[in-house]
Amino acid sequence: MRLPRLRRQRTRCWAVLVLNVVVALIPGVLAGQTADTHRSFSFDSRYVLQTYSNDAVAAFGIDVLNLSTLPTQLIVPSSKLRNAAQGVILIVGSTILGQAFGLAYHEYGHGTRAAAAGWRPRYGFGTISTAEELMDALQAPPEYESFLPYFLGSISNHSGYTLASPDDALFPPLSEEEVIENGWMVPLSAGGLNNQMLFTERIEDETYRSGGHIGFLTTYVNGKLAASQYDLGGVFGDVGNVARRYQAMGLDISEDQIDSASRASFFLSSLSYQLAYQTFRMFTGKSIRFTGWAPGGVELPNTSFFMTLSGLSYRVSTGYRTGAWRFPLAVENVFEGDGKTEISIGAERQFVHTYLRARVTVGVGIGVGLRADHRIRDKVALFAGYSLYDSRNLLGERLIPSLEHGSRYHDLFVGLSVAD
Repeated sequence: MRLPRLRRQRTRCWAVLVLNVVVALIPGVLAGQTADTHRSFSFDSRYVLQTYSNDAVAAFGIDVLNLSTLPTQLIVPSSKLRNAAQGVILIVGSTILGQAFGLAYHEYGHGTRAAAAGWRPRYGFGTISTAEELMDALQAPPEYESFLPYFLGSISNHSGYTLASPDDALFPPLSEEEVIENGWMVPLSAGGLNNQMLFTERIEDETYRSGGHIGFLTTYVNGKLAASQYDLGGVFGDVGNVARRYQAMGLDISEDQIDSASRASFFLSSLSYQLAYQTFRMFTGKSIRFTGWAPGGVELPNTSFFMTLSGLSYRVSTGYRTGAWRFPLAVENVFEGDGKTEISIGAERQFVHTYLRARVTVGVGIGVGLRADHRIRDKVALFAGYSLYDSRNLLGERLIPSLEHGSRYHDLFVGLSVAD
């Protein structure tokens, strides 16, 4: 059995209209301050040495959205009208780049979960809706096998798919029977939508760590509502496939529940409201940049929704900032399934030239993330890090690059970051 994964058509952002109404209910005390953030671009060793890293490519996506602020420099903000013009340019540019990244990262999510099982993924554009089209795609030469060219192609394409088969292996792969028996079919089917939700978490984290901008708006909304607005049905639709996988595992989870959970994650996230609020302020002449809402140093919570091996989960993230320290906290709970719960705690500290961060995930198995960024010049920084992924926990099953050596994966990486 070959496993085609199909991308839904680009989602629409109707929910933004709802948010602009809700904005009026937000207390003025929460008005975001202007953030003095900078654009940067990173060169990560995982782009070359390990090409199936959800973690590294998500960071690349943040760089892409931050670089979309570059055209706004064509207009010097000296009046309310010029500020609003900057915002319009940013929303248009970031929507184009964000939709391209969302398409590519969606398919990459399917690909990384296939690669983790040992199946080599390849990517294409268009749709596959019949068995004949599937056979033609399988027999054709692969269009794309790595992320960056596929992302660039996504700028001019509206839909795509991922193909993977145990007949084309990266290492002795799990057989189809093993994939079905151990439930890995769920991450395979849900990997695209999970990746889009994962990226909204990166946007939230970036906003609280370094500041945000309204260029995050459409990509964020599309990511939160991806499962709800997925419009490709039938045997090739991700949401329907996930529901069928759960039914085969004995879990009574329906497409309607997936739809409702996706919507809930959107309305239970503070950044949903802040992005709408800041967009409204931009049209009144305020800055396109802002800091995340954190009254008294407490980061207002955001909610993510994931489809896991154990069932449907919500992950609620918050944190506390005091001085140069930041302490992120997240709790993920499987609310429909086996009831698994795990906690992620972290600590981050800004020194004069160095930023250190550490996070630990405690659940079934331990996950670890360490990173140090050191600025060697005014606009150049080196970074290095270590991650321990464990597929037995909820976070690990979304991020682990390979199951070749068992449930745990050790990842060392280095890189260079260049700021403008």
